[in-house]
Amino acid sequence: MDIATLGYAIAAGGTLLVLVLVNFLPLLPRPISFARPFFRRASRILRYRYLVDRHRFLGPWTFADVIIQVMYIGINSFCLGFRVPSIAAAGIRAGNLSMLTLILLFLGPHLSFLADIIGVSLSTFQQIHRSAGLMSLGLVVFHTLVIFASRTAFAVQGRKNKFAIVAGSALGFIVILSWPPLRKRFYEVFLRLHQLLSAIIAASILLHVPPTLLPQMYFYIATAGTFVVTLTLEAWIWLFRNGVLANKMPTVGEIFIYPEGDKKSPFQMTIWLEKPLEIKPPQHINIWIPSLGIRYLLQSHPFIVTSWTGKKPTSLELLIEPRHGLTRRLQSLAVPKIGYTGGLGRVLFTGPHGISVPVDQYEYVFMVASGYGIIPHLPLLERLVQGALAHEVRARRIRLVWELEDIGKS
Repeated sequence: MDIATLGYAIAAGGTLLVLVLVNFLPLLPRPISFARPFFRRASRILRYRYLVDRHRFLGPWTFADVIIQVMYIGINSFCLGFRVPSIAAAGIRAGNLSMLTLILLFLGPHLSFLADIIGVSLSTFQQIHRSAGLMSLGLVVFHTLVIFASRTAFAVQGRKNKFAIVAGSALGFIVILSWPPLRKRFYEVFLRLHQLLSAIIAASILLHVPPTLLPQMYFYIATAGTFVVTLTLEAWIWLFRNGVLANKMPTVGEIFIYPEGDKKSPFQMTIWLEKPLEIKPPQHINIWIPSLGIRYLLQSHPFIVTSWTGKKPTSLELLIEPRHGLTRRLQSLAVPKIGYTGGLGRVLFTGPHGISVPVDQYEYVFMVASGYGIIPHLPLLERLVQGALAHEVRARRIRLVWELEDIGKS
C-alpha cells in the first residue's frame, strides 16, 4: 500500500476514534473531560449557522456541512494525486481509496446504533454514510475511466472483470434507489435491497481485485472485527431490553384512534414493557411486530416516543402518522375503544436511539413545527412543563409555532 492510501486510512480511522472519544468524555476522568465544553461551543457555532437556506432541491446547509464536505473532497483529491507516477497508477489508487471508503460503510448493521456510539444524530450519520457512498462511486468512475483511457485490455468474459461489472452496477443501483422520492415511497423495499446490494458489492470486490493489489489485509480484519463487535453488542442490548431470554417480551397494550378520525388521521399505540426503560426526549425506537403477518416479518419502523415522565417508564406511547405499508396496516386495526389491542401480541424493539436535546439549559425556547412535525416536540414540551413546575429548568419563556393545514370547508 502506498503512503497516500495508508495516510487516508489512518485519517479516516482517527476521525471516527475522535468522535467516539468525544461522545464518551463524560465517562472519562475529570482532567480529561474538561475539553467537552470547548467542543460544545464550537459545535453550536458550526451547526446552527446556515450558509445555504432550505430550497426545493438542496439545503439547508450549515457551516459545518459545507466545511466537512469541502474538506472531505479535498482530502480525497489530495490522496488521489499525491506523488502519483502516472495516470494508470492514479487509477489503481482510486480503486484502493474506493475500497477503503467502502470500509466505513460496513462498521455495523444498524445506522441508528452506530450514530449512538459516535454521538451524533441519525440524520447526521446518514449524511456521513451518504457522502462516503457517493465518494466511493466517484472514485470507482475515475478508476473505470482510467482503464478505458489507457486502452488496457478489458475482457468481459474474464471472471474477475465480471465481478467488477457486478460491483460497479450494484453501487450505481444503490445510488439510484437512494433518490429521495423513490426511497421514501418504497422505504422497506429500498432498505432490504440496499442491504442485499451492499453484500453483493463486498463479495464482488474481493473476488475482482488481485491479492497483490488489495490494501493490507489487517484493514479488512479490523473492519470484520468491528462489525462483529457492533453486531454482538447490539444483539445483547436487544435481547436484554426485550426480555427475550426471560420470555418476558413487550406487548401491544393499546391501539387507539379517535371516533372522528379518517384514513389520514393519526392513531396512538401503547407498548407495555416488562422492565422499566430509560428514555430521553425526543428519542425514538424501531419496532417489529411479527404478529402482523408474513408480509411484515422483515419490516421494522422508527417511531418517536411521545410520552415522557422523567422516570423510567414501563409503557411507551407512540403517536403515528399513517402513510403506507406497516403504518397503514396498523391504522386499519385501530378502533375508538380504550384497551383494544387489535389482536396484536408481542412486539420487539431496538433503542432508544437518538441524542437528547438539552432544553433544560436554555432560558428562551422557540419551537417551530408543521403538521405531524409536532410529534418530536411533544416529549420536549412535557420535559419543559414538568421541569418548570419542579424548578429544574432554566426556561423563562417558551414559544411554539405550529402550522396546520386548513381543512375547513367554506
